[in-house]
Amino acid sequence: MAEPRDHSGDDDAAAEHELRVLLERTVPDLPTPLNRMRQVRDRVRRRRRRRRAVVGAAATAALTAAVLAVGGSLLPRAGGGGTADEAAPEATRDPAAAPERPGPRAKKVTNPDLAGLVVAFPAGWHTVNAPDRPDKGVSSRTYAATTPLTSFDWPCRKSPCMPLRELPADGLFVDFTLERSYQHPAALLREGRRLGPEEILEPDCRTVGGTQAFSGVVGGVPEARAILSVLVCAGPAVTGARLTQVAGMMDSATFALPGGGGTKKGVVTGAPAKADPREKRESAIAPGAQWPGGATAGPGKSAGSREVP
Repeated sequence: MAEPRDHSGDDDAAAEHELRVLLERTVPDLPTPLNRMRQVRDRVRRRRRRRRAVVGAAATAALTAAVLAVGGSLLPRAGGGGTADEAAPEATRDPAAAPERPGPRAKKVTNPDLAGLVVAFPAGWHTVNAPDRPDKGVSSRTYAATTPLTSFDWPCRKSPCMPLRELPADGLFVDFTLERSYQHPAALLREGRRLGPEEILEPDCRTVGGTQAFSGVVGGVPEARAILSVLVCAGPAVTGARLTQVAGMMDSATFALPGGGGTKKGVVTGAPAKADPREKRESAIAPGAQWPGGATAGPGKSAGSREVP
Protein backbone atom coordinates (compact mmCIF):
# COMPACT_ATOMS: atom_id res chain seq x y z
CA MET A 1 0.00 0.00 0.00
CA ALA A 2 1.42 3.38 -1.05
CA GLU A 3 2.39 6.02 1.49
CA PRO A 4 0.71 9.45 1.36
CA ARG A 5 2.84 12.43 -0.27
CA ASP A 6 3.85 15.63 1.51
CA HIS A 7 2.25 18.56 -0.37
CA SER A 8 3.46 21.33 2.00
CA GLY A 9 6.12 22.62 -0.48
CA ASP A 10 3.66 22.91 -3.30
CA ASP A 11 1.25 24.78 -1.07
CA ASP A 12 3.93 27.37 -0.19
CA ALA A 13 4.76 27.99 -3.85
CA ALA A 14 1.10 28.38 -4.71
CA ALA A 15 0.59 30.81 -1.86
CA GLU A 16 3.61 32.96 -2.98
CA HIS A 17 2.29 33.09 -6.53
CA GLU A 18 -1.16 34.12 -5.34
CA LEU A 19 0.38 36.88 -3.18
CA ARG A 20 2.42 38.24 -6.17
CA VAL A 21 -0.66 38.34 -8.34
CA LEU A 22 -2.61 40.09 -5.60
CA LEU A 23 0.08 42.77 -5.18
CA GLU A 24 0.35 43.43 -8.92
CA ARG A 25 -3.40 43.90 -9.08
CA THR A 26 -3.46 46.15 -6.02
CA VAL A 27 -0.54 48.57 -6.92
CA PRO A 28 -1.09 50.35 -10.29
CA ASP A 29 1.72 50.87 -12.88
CA LEU A 30 3.30 54.34 -12.52
CA PRO A 31 3.59 56.31 -15.81
CA THR A 32 7.04 57.43 -17.12
CA PRO A 33 7.75 61.12 -16.21
CA LEU A 34 7.37 63.50 -19.16
CA ASN A 35 10.75 65.23 -18.54
CA ARG A 36 12.69 62.10 -17.69
CA MET A 37 15.12 62.39 -20.66
CA ARG A 38 15.83 66.04 -19.91
CA GLN A 39 16.69 65.13 -16.34
CA VAL A 40 19.03 62.43 -17.59
CA ARG A 41 20.80 64.91 -19.92
CA ASP A 42 21.14 67.46 -17.10
CA ARG A 43 22.78 64.86 -14.88
CA VAL A 44 25.23 63.98 -17.69
CA ARG A 45 26.15 67.68 -18.19
CA ARG A 46 26.76 68.18 -14.45
CA ARG A 47 29.08 65.18 -14.33
CA ARG A 48 31.06 66.54 -17.34
CA ARG A 49 31.44 70.00 -15.78
CA ARG A 50 32.70 68.51 -12.53
CA ARG A 51 35.21 66.37 -14.47
CA ARG A 52 36.50 69.39 -16.46
CA ALA A 53 36.85 71.48 -13.33
CA VAL A 54 38.98 68.83 -11.68
CA VAL A 55 41.20 68.44 -14.77
CA GLY A 56 41.58 72.25 -15.21
CA ALA A 57 42.58 72.76 -11.60
CA ALA A 58 45.22 70.09 -11.90
CA ALA A 59 46.64 71.64 -15.09
CA THR A 60 46.75 75.12 -13.53
CA ALA A 61 48.56 73.81 -10.50
CA ALA A 62 51.12 72.04 -12.72
CA LEU A 63 51.76 75.18 -14.81
CA THR A 64 52.19 77.36 -11.71
CA ALA A 65 54.68 74.90 -10.28
CA ALA A 66 56.66 74.92 -13.56
CA VAL A 67 56.85 78.74 -13.63
CA LEU A 68 57.99 78.86 -10.03
CA ALA A 69 60.59 76.22 -10.76
CA VAL A 70 62.28 78.22 -13.56
CA GLY A 71 62.15 81.46 -11.60
CA GLY A 72 62.53 84.65 -13.62
CA SER A 73 63.85 83.07 -16.81
CA LEU A 74 60.52 83.74 -18.56
CA LEU A 75 60.55 87.46 -17.74
CA PRO A 76 61.48 89.91 -20.57
CA ARG A 77 64.97 91.38 -20.25
CA ALA A 78 66.59 94.41 -21.83
CA GLY A 79 68.79 93.44 -24.72
CA GLY A 80 66.71 90.36 -25.50
CA GLY A 81 63.42 90.56 -27.31
CA GLY A 82 62.72 94.16 -26.34
CA THR A 83 63.97 97.28 -24.65
CA ALA A 84 64.26 97.90 -20.93
CA ASP A 85 61.22 100.17 -21.03
CA GLU A 86 59.14 97.46 -22.67
CA ALA A 87 60.14 94.97 -19.96
CA ALA A 88 59.32 97.20 -16.99
CA PRO A 89 55.67 97.55 -15.95
CA GLU A 90 54.34 101.09 -16.04
CA ALA A 91 53.73 101.14 -12.29
CA THR A 92 57.41 100.46 -11.53
CA ARG A 93 58.74 103.54 -13.37
CA ASP A 94 59.88 106.45 -11.28
CA PRO A 95 57.50 109.37 -12.01
CA ALA A 96 60.13 111.81 -10.72
CA ALA A 97 62.77 110.67 -13.21
CA ALA A 98 63.88 113.37 -15.66
CA PRO A 99 62.70 112.84 -19.27
CA GLU A 100 65.31 111.75 -21.73
CA ARG A 101 66.64 114.65 -23.80
CA PRO A 102 66.88 114.14 -27.55
CA GLY A 103 70.35 114.27 -29.04
CA PRO A 104 71.49 116.85 -31.58
CA ARG A 105 69.83 116.62 -34.96
CA ALA A 106 70.88 117.47 -38.47
CA LYS A 107 69.85 120.94 -39.59
CA LYS A 108 69.42 122.88 -42.80
CA VAL A 109 70.93 126.36 -43.12
CA THR A 110 69.80 128.92 -45.69
CA ASN A 111 71.82 131.87 -46.97
CA PRO A 112 69.73 134.07 -49.31
CA ASP A 113 72.87 136.01 -50.32
CA LEU A 114 74.45 132.90 -51.84
CA ALA A 115 71.84 132.43 -54.59
CA GLY A 116 69.38 131.14 -52.00
CA LEU A 117 71.75 128.37 -50.87
CA VAL A 118 70.36 125.65 -48.59
CA VAL A 119 72.82 123.15 -47.08
CA ALA A 120 72.13 120.23 -44.72
CA PHE A 121 74.67 119.97 -41.89
CA PRO A 122 75.14 116.85 -39.77
CA ALA A 123 74.42 116.87 -36.04
CA GLY A 124 77.14 118.53 -34.01
CA TRP A 125 78.17 121.10 -36.61
CA HIS A 126 78.03 124.84 -35.90
CA THR A 127 77.21 127.45 -38.55
CA VAL A 128 76.96 131.20 -39.07
CA ASN A 129 76.16 133.41 -42.08
CA ALA A 130 78.17 136.53 -42.94
CA PRO A 131 76.03 138.91 -45.07
CA ASP A 132 76.84 140.59 -48.35
CA ARG A 133 78.55 143.99 -47.89
CA PRO A 134 78.97 145.43 -51.38
CA ASP A 135 79.74 148.83 -49.87
CA LYS A 136 82.81 147.28 -48.25
CA GLY A 137 83.70 145.08 -51.20
CA VAL A 138 83.01 141.77 -49.41
CA SER A 139 80.68 138.95 -50.37
CA SER A 140 78.49 136.80 -48.20
CA ARG A 141 79.77 133.57 -46.70
CA THR A 142 78.41 130.62 -44.78
CA TYR A 143 80.87 129.30 -42.23
CA ALA A 144 80.66 125.88 -40.58
CA ALA A 145 82.87 124.07 -38.08
CA THR A 146 82.98 121.00 -35.90
CA THR A 147 83.65 123.25 -32.90
CA PRO A 148 81.59 126.21 -31.58
CA LEU A 149 82.13 129.44 -33.51
CA THR A 150 82.97 132.81 -31.98
CA SER A 151 81.92 136.38 -32.74
CA PHE A 152 84.06 138.22 -35.27
CA ASP A 153 84.21 141.50 -37.17
CA TRP A 154 82.57 141.65 -40.58
CA PRO A 155 84.13 142.94 -42.72
CA CYS A 156 87.28 141.79 -41.00
CA ARG A 157 89.80 144.31 -39.73
CA LYS A 158 92.43 141.78 -38.69
CA SER A 159 93.58 138.23 -39.27
CA PRO A 160 92.33 135.57 -38.93
CA CYS A 161 89.18 136.63 -40.73
CA MET A 162 87.08 133.75 -39.47
CA PRO A 163 84.72 133.11 -36.53
CA LEU A 164 87.22 130.76 -34.93
CA ARG A 165 90.12 131.18 -32.55
CA GLU A 166 91.52 127.65 -32.40
CA LEU A 167 90.88 124.54 -34.48
CA PRO A 168 90.97 121.18 -32.64
CA ALA A 169 93.45 118.62 -33.92
CA ASP A 170 90.62 116.56 -35.41
CA GLY A 171 88.49 119.55 -36.37
CA LEU A 172 87.31 121.07 -39.63
CA PHE A 173 86.40 124.61 -40.64
CA VAL A 174 84.46 125.09 -43.89
CA ASP A 175 83.92 128.29 -45.91
CA PHE A 176 81.08 128.43 -48.49
CA THR A 177 81.08 131.43 -50.86
CA LEU A 178 80.05 132.36 -54.43
CA GLU A 179 82.78 133.10 -56.92
CA ARG A 180 81.73 135.01 -60.04
CA SER A 181 84.04 135.09 -63.04
CA TYR A 182 83.85 134.92 -66.82
CA GLN A 183 86.99 132.80 -66.70
CA HIS A 184 85.28 129.78 -65.09
CA PRO A 185 85.37 126.83 -67.50
CA ALA A 186 81.98 125.74 -68.76
CA ALA A 187 82.52 122.23 -67.34
CA LEU A 188 83.20 123.67 -63.88
CA LEU A 189 80.04 125.79 -64.03
CA ARG A 190 78.03 122.79 -65.13
CA GLU A 191 79.54 119.90 -63.13
CA GLY A 192 81.31 121.41 -60.14
CA ARG A 193 84.28 119.57 -58.62
CA ARG A 194 84.40 116.94 -55.91
CA LEU A 195 86.32 117.56 -52.70
CA GLY A 196 90.07 117.06 -52.97
CA PRO A 197 93.41 118.28 -51.57
CA GLU A 198 94.23 121.95 -52.00
CA GLU A 199 97.73 123.13 -52.90
CA ILE A 200 97.72 126.29 -50.82
CA LEU A 201 97.21 126.49 -47.06
CA GLU A 202 95.77 129.93 -46.32
CA PRO A 203 97.50 131.97 -43.60
CA ASP A 204 94.24 132.25 -41.59
CA CYS A 205 93.92 128.44 -41.53
CA ARG A 206 97.50 128.08 -40.34
CA THR A 207 96.95 130.72 -37.66
CA VAL A 208 94.11 128.80 -35.96
CA GLY A 209 96.02 125.49 -36.03
CA GLY A 210 95.10 124.05 -39.40
CA THR A 211 97.72 121.99 -41.22
CA GLN A 212 95.78 120.71 -44.24
CA ALA A 213 93.47 122.23 -46.81
CA PHE A 214 90.84 120.85 -49.16
CA SER A 215 88.58 122.43 -51.74
CA GLY A 216 85.62 121.62 -53.94
CA VAL A 217 83.05 123.33 -56.14
CA VAL A 218 79.27 123.02 -56.39
CA GLY A 219 78.11 123.70 -59.94
CA GLY A 220 74.69 124.35 -61.37
CA VAL A 221 74.29 127.69 -59.59
CA PRO A 222 71.30 129.56 -61.10
CA GLU A 223 73.36 132.72 -61.53
CA ALA A 224 75.45 133.66 -64.56
CA ARG A 225 79.11 132.69 -64.35
CA ALA A 226 78.89 131.75 -60.67
CA ILE A 227 80.12 128.72 -58.74
CA LEU A 228 79.83 127.84 -55.06
CA SER A 229 83.37 127.51 -53.74
CA VAL A 230 83.96 125.25 -50.73
CA LEU A 231 87.24 125.69 -48.84
CA VAL A 232 88.16 123.41 -45.93
CA CYS A 233 90.72 124.01 -43.19
CA ALA A 234 91.62 120.79 -41.36
CA GLY A 235 93.51 119.94 -38.19
CA PRO A 236 96.45 117.52 -38.16
CA ALA A 237 94.36 114.55 -36.92
CA VAL A 238 91.28 114.94 -39.11
CA THR A 239 89.61 111.70 -40.16
CA GLY A 240 88.23 110.57 -43.47
CA ALA A 241 84.78 110.33 -41.89
CA ARG A 242 84.81 114.06 -41.19
CA LEU A 243 85.75 114.83 -44.78
CA THR A 244 82.96 112.56 -45.97
CA GLN A 245 80.56 114.79 -44.01
CA VAL A 246 81.76 117.80 -45.99
CA ALA A 247 81.22 115.92 -49.23
CA GLY A 248 77.68 115.18 -48.03
CA MET A 249 77.07 118.88 -47.38
CA MET A 250 78.12 119.68 -50.93
CA ASP A 251 75.83 116.99 -52.33
CA SER A 252 72.89 118.39 -50.32
CA ALA A 253 73.25 121.95 -51.67
CA THR A 254 70.25 123.49 -53.42
CA PHE A 255 69.66 127.01 -54.77
CA ALA A 256 66.56 129.20 -55.05
CA LEU A 257 65.45 129.93 -58.59
CA PRO A 258 64.89 133.62 -59.44
CA GLY A 259 61.36 134.94 -59.03
CA GLY A 260 60.35 132.31 -56.49
CA GLY A 261 60.23 129.58 -59.10
CA GLY A 262 61.29 126.78 -56.79
CA THR A 263 64.73 125.34 -56.18
CA LYS A 264 67.54 123.81 -58.20
CA LYS A 265 69.82 121.01 -57.08
CA GLY A 266 73.53 121.75 -57.08
CA VAL A 267 75.87 119.53 -59.07
CA VAL A 268 79.07 117.92 -57.78
CA THR A 269 80.20 115.40 -60.37
CA GLY A 270 83.50 116.79 -61.70
CA ALA A 271 86.78 115.16 -60.75
CA PRO A 272 88.70 116.76 -57.86
CA ALA A 273 91.62 119.03 -58.64
CA LYS A 274 94.92 117.20 -59.06
CA ALA A 275 97.63 118.07 -56.58
CA ASP A 276 101.06 118.91 -57.91
CA PRO A 277 103.27 115.92 -56.93
CA ARG A 278 106.34 118.18 -56.98
CA GLU A 279 105.09 120.10 -53.96
CA LYS A 280 106.16 118.88 -50.52
CA ARG A 281 103.07 118.54 -48.37
CA GLU A 282 102.38 117.06 -44.96
CA SER A 283 99.38 115.04 -43.84
CA ALA A 284 97.97 113.35 -40.76
CA ILE A 285 95.76 111.05 -42.81
CA ALA A 286 97.20 107.54 -42.70
CA PRO A 287 98.65 106.06 -45.90
CA GLY A 288 95.95 104.21 -47.78
CA ALA A 289 93.11 106.28 -46.29
CA GLN A 290 90.66 107.87 -48.71
CA TRP A 291 88.98 111.22 -48.64
CA PRO A 292 85.89 112.21 -50.66
CA GLY A 293 86.81 112.34 -54.33
CA GLY A 294 88.56 109.00 -54.50
CA ALA A 295 92.17 110.10 -54.07
CA THR A 296 94.30 107.99 -51.74
CA ALA A 297 96.79 109.22 -49.19
CA GLY A 298 100.22 107.60 -49.20
CA PRO A 299 103.94 108.31 -49.05
CA GLY A 300 104.57 111.41 -51.09
CA LYS A 301 100.84 111.78 -51.83
CA SER A 302 98.93 113.18 -48.89
CA ALA A 303 95.81 115.13 -48.05
CA GLY A 304 97.64 118.17 -46.76
CA SER A 305 98.93 121.30 -48.48
CA ARG A 306 102.11 123.25 -48.57
CA GLU A 307 102.20 126.40 -46.53
CA VAL A 308 102.36 129.76 -48.16
CA PRO A 309 105.43 131.69 -46.97
